[in-house]
Amino acid sequence: VQFSPSRPGVFAVAASNRRTFIYDIFESDMLPVLTLESSADPRQIDMTSIAFNARSGGLLACCDSLGRVSVFQLGNKYVISGAREQQQIERVVRIYRSAER
Repeated sequence: VQFSPSRPGVFAVAASNRRTFIYDIFESDMLPVLTLESSADPRQIDMTSIAFNARSGGLLACCDSLGRVSVFQLGNKYVISGAREQQQIERVVRIYRSAER
């Protein structure tokens, strides 16, 4: 799992079958909002690591179990933070922490 450096509610999850899922907790709390497929290779290949570019949160690198790297450009929707997004994240964290007690 890798969280976006520019959108606190967006994170990527490396998966099997050449796929990486993008989640946006403000758009869908259970389902991925985007599925990235790294290659057309028909074999069952697991994604082993993922990383957002720290300077440009819109770039996501994905590496598979064969050592191949794919780089994806995410749309602005998953890069540019909304005006109230940080406040919403802080509210979710407060709720989560109070539930732990």
